[in-house]
Amino acid sequence: MSTSGTINQSVVSLVDEHKLKRPISEESEDRISSLPDELRTKIVSCLPFEDAFKTCILSKSWKHIFSTLPKLSFRENRFPNVANRVRRFAALVDWTLANYEGSEIESLEIRFNILKKSCVQLRNAWVHFAIEHNVRRLELHGKINARQGLPTSLFTCESLTEFSLAANTQLLKLPSAINLPNLTSLSLIAVIFPDDTLTEALFAGCPLLTGLYIGRCNMFRLARLTISCPKLEGICFSNCMEIDTCTIVLEGSCVKKFVYDGSLPRNFEFGNMVSLWTAILNLRRDIEDGRNDTELAPVALNLLRSMCHARDLTLSALFNEVLPKLGGEPLQLGCFENLKIARLYVWATYANQEIVMTLLSKFHRVEILRLIIHRPYTMNGMYRVRMYPNKERLEGLLRHLLVLQIDNYDSNPLETIFLEFFLENAMYLTEVNINVPRVPFTPDEDRYRSLTNWLPLVTAYDLKAISEEYPNTLITISDLPRTIF
Repeated sequence: MSTSGTINQSVVSLVDEHKLKRPISEESEDRISSLPDELRTKIVSCLPFEDAFKTCILSKSWKHIFSTLPKLSFRENRFPNVANRVRRFAALVDWTLANYEGSEIESLEIRFNILKKSCVQLRNAWVHFAIEHNVRRLELHGKINARQGLPTSLFTCESLTEFSLAANTQLLKLPSAINLPNLTSLSLIAVIFPDDTLTEALFAGCPLLTGLYIGRCNMFRLARLTISCPKLEGICFSNCMEIDTCTIVLEGSCVKKFVYDGSLPRNFEFGNMVSLWTAILNLRRDIEDGRNDTELAPVALNLLRSMCHARDLTLSALFNEVLPKLGGEPLQLGCFENLKIARLYVWATYANQEIVMTLLSKFHRVEILRLIIHRPYTMNGMYRVRMYPNKERLEGLLRHLLVLQIDNYDSNPLETIFLEFFLENAMYLTEVNINVPRVPFTPDEDRYRSLTNWLPLVTAYDLKAISEEYPNTLITISDLPRTIF
């Protein structure tokens, strides 16, 4: 071996020896492992559950940290796509809960895809684990045991403050005694309510309930859905099924936000909601509902009357389509004294204009008005008769209106009439926002399709002329996607 080779080998050995004897620098120290367990638990609990689970393979101390996390979240959609995926996911839940070393848990979330046929049945052992560890927030998405249902102890859990249940359109078996003294938030999705008495007892057993969500639930077993919660502040109904034979009864004057999205029930019976702030009413048609618009109109009117104390109101286009079907009778509707913000989804037809005018005449203290225009599938009836807004009917609105917004503006004569009317007569109107859709509406008739290519140019020309005519009002034009409710 040459002299140079021997020297190089000696240098390498000396460097290696120096590395072994050199004390570990501060940068290379495992500072996190030296932190107190409480602090490490807080750090790991801030990670996504999938990443937190990986820490249990680092060492025994880190495994202990993972097994005492206060928040446990299991979601099937985040589990790796492997063979027997659903069963392995359920096995992961079993293993984690069996090796849990903490005394209490803040939240437990177990989510299976309830739309899949392979959805795993929720195990009562998981629910018992949550109750034994004084769970505060519980979220269960999966199939309910058809024979046993959920454990009865769940409905008397004193520590529970938030509960969300999503089933695969299965019967919700309820015990006769229900007492959830600290529950403040309840969400029920895709369940079948058992009967009037037990369903009423469910809500009556939640004296501190402030938020309630009922979505895609089946009401065919109910004649009356009674909700009596003295502290309820927010409630949402979304796409409930077979609701046409059910009357919704809502008792309590503390409701601040009410959202109804779906087909109409048989009727509404509401208390005096004097605290109501926000109301969103989006009516939908149910193809299985045999009622026509004439039969739906009184129900829609009754619902709208119950919203008379709202400060912020949104009405869907179907609302304005159903209300005129009252058999030629005048719309018996009181004034909305507290209303400040109104959003109306309207059809761009003169047949729909009268009901819009009637509604606006009741909104005489509105300061912000938003009109979202919908185009009918045919152009028939859009240009036949011009019905100009009545200044006397809208006198109150014209004294208070500050901001006007029109969405989906396509220079339709009806839109132009409304825009010019408010610009000329609203005393304190300071701002007008006009949103022009990026893609113009294309009717079914082929003879109109060639004209739609010119709509953006015509719209821009008309709005420019209007802006020059009213220089004292700030008119802004934006290019946004078409708004659909």
